[in-house]
Amino acid sequence: MEDHPDLRKLITRGAVINSVAELLGTSVHLYKEKVNYKLAGGAGFRPHQDATAYDQLSHHITCLIAVDPMTSSNGCLELSDYSSRDLLETDGDGCLSDKVATSLIWKKAELRTGDIVCFSSFTPHKSGANLSGESRRAIYLTYNAAVEGDLRES
Repeated sequence: MEDHPDLRKLITRGAVINSVAELLGTSVHLYKEKVNYKLAGGAGFRPHQDATAYDQLSHHITCLIAVDPMTSSNGCLELSDYSSRDLLETDGDGCLSDKVATSLIWKKAELRTGDIVCFSSFTPHKSGANLSGESRRAIYLTYNAAVEGDLRES
């Protein structure tokens, strides 16, 4: 991000961070950013909640920005309608147990280039394999409440 001032501005000032602050109800800091590459033929991700991976945060919001179209055929993100701040039962790998995962209702987030979807650290999500002949990219931005500190470098 340091090498891309326009990208830095987009994700640390303006509409994205303001929307996240509104969702969390407080000012926020960028916690981490990454580009996810799902290569043609690449595997999906099993259902999970991000909250289990970042125990130093009580709650965070992740925003996905589609760099390329995200479709069912290239393994788009799928979100559950689960809306509690409770952690669900997991297996030994930190993914949701099969019993829990099959009980949830899943909605595919098919996105056009530039579309943004934001979700809570407690929102169960997954993605399928990329069965298309082309790779796809997405930017993931994770924000935490400012009261928890600026933890980006930790």
